[in-house]
Amino acid sequence: MKVQIVNKSNNPLPQYKTKGSVGMDICANESTMIEPSMRRSISTGLYINIPEGFEAQIRPRSGLALYNGITILNTPGTIDSDYRGEIKIILYNTSDTSTFNINIGDRIAQIVICPIEKVELEEVEELDSTERGEGGFGSTGITSAITAETISQPEASDYYESLNSSLFDEFYDAFNIYDNYEQQKN
Repeated sequence: MKVQIVNKSNNPLPQYKTKGSVGMDICANESTMIEPSMRRSISTGLYINIPEGFEAQIRPRSGLALYNGITILNTPGTIDSDYRGEIKIILYNTSDTSTFNINIGDRIAQIVICPIEKVELEEVEELDSTERGEGGFGSTGITSAITAETISQPEASDYYESLNSSLFDEFYDAFNIYDNYEQQKN
C-alpha cells in the first residue's frame, strides 16, 4: 500500500529500520528543550494522506522512555484519514529534575499505519455477562495490591512462586527502580 506524504523538513521520510519493524521513526523538525514535568508539541514537517479505512498511530520510542523518561501524551495518538495538517508530536518529560534536549533530526516517535473498522453503536439496557464481569485494572493477573511499603523481596518471591518467573522479574525490577528513585529524592 502506498501512502502519500509531504516532507517540508530536511529529515528523511519515516522508514522501517528492520524487516520486522511495525513502526517507522519520525524525526523532530525543530531544536528545543522540554523542562522537567513539562510537555511540548514538536514539529515534524510531515503531512500525510492516510487512506480511508486506515489510521496512523503515533507511538513513543521505547529507548526515549527507558533512558530519558520521554513519552507521548495521549498515546497512541491517532491521525484520522481526513486530517491534512502537520504531524506534531506531544512529548512529555517525566523527569522531576532533568531537562531533555531535542535537536533537528532526532528520532522522537514512531508512526504505525493500521486498518480500522467503523461500527454502529446499538444502545441496550444491559450487557451480556462474562466470567470477567466488571474486573479491570489488573484484575486478571493480580490478586492483591503489592507496594514497596507492604512487601519485601523474599515475600514477593514466595507470592509469585507459582507465576511465570519473567513476570516476577519485571515486578522486582520495577520495585527496585521505584525504591532507588525514592531514595534519590530523599
